[in-house]
Amino acid sequence: AASIKGWTVPRLPIGGGELIRRGLTKGPIVARTLKSIDRAWAEEGFPEGDAFEELVAGAVARAKAEA
Repeated sequence: AASIKGWTVPRLPIGGGELIRRGLTKGPIVARTLKSIDRAWAEEGFPEGDAFEELVAGAVARAKAEA
């Protein structure tokens, strides 16, 4: 517990509005995609920059394919 004392939980650096700008339709698909991105982001150790962009692009592409 001491090793995480003072640790601030990272906040997902993207929101639903950005996913809509990337081509998703307003509604449940945006919420599902955000959850998917959040889960993958945490599993991958909270990547930033290009790594985060690749994660988002992949999630958006999968969501569009499911629509």
